[in-house]
Amino acid sequence: TEIYTFPYTTLFRSRYNGVLSFFDVPEALFVDAFNNIYVAGATYGGLATENDYVTIKINSSGVQQWAKVFDGPLNDEDKAYDVYVDLNQNVYVTGRSMGAGGSAENMVTIKYDSSGNILWQDTYNGPANGYDDAQQLKMGASGALYVTGFSEGIGTNNDYLTLKYDTSNAAILWEARFDGPASNSDQAFAMEIDAAESIYVTGNRSEETRLNSSHVAISY
Repeated sequence: TEIYTFPYTTLFRSRYNGVLSFFDVPEALFVDAFNNIYVAGATYGGLATENDYVTIKINSSGVQQWAKVFDGPLNDEDKAYDVYVDLNQNVYVTGRSMGAGGSAENMVTIKYDSSGNILWQDTYNGPANGYDDAQQLKMGASGALYVTGFSEGIGTNNDYLTLKYDTSNAAILWEARFDGPASNSDQAFAMEIDAAESIYVTGNRSEETRLNSSHVAISY
């Protein structure tokens, strides 16, 4: 991670090298109210664990405060795609993790405290026990956490999926799915929340031929 000021003066460089000095891939970055920097992505743990979530906290001087690695139940492919930090410096990370019991990939969302201790962890396995992949998370003015991505439905291939969480206990307050008219692959990739806590989600919708796709935006 490199931090610059205009005109491109380097303030600091912070490097993370995983346990095998191999592939470490950042996917998301967040800066909190105290100018701490959080990076989430994947780190390769070798054949024993494959890729794992990695979440890193760096202070405003560029000094790494902690790095937390999450390896799912199958010691298989796990990858974080987004990170968010609330005003109390609780850290939320979401992505995908290979699930146990034949459930393919699941959405896994983790809440850490400011010291990197896990406060809760939630695994979402969709109705088809198929591929469930979180792409983005955001927090509303109420303090609720929203996660969006896509989830395999029964007979519908991938559907948009948006989850609303109670951040105190990881309870899912509601889930919203969108299956396009062709019931092909519908994948949400981005989300925004307005001041009234209306949720806006967008992504791709496959058409009947599977050769064409269109962008679809939904408001909840």
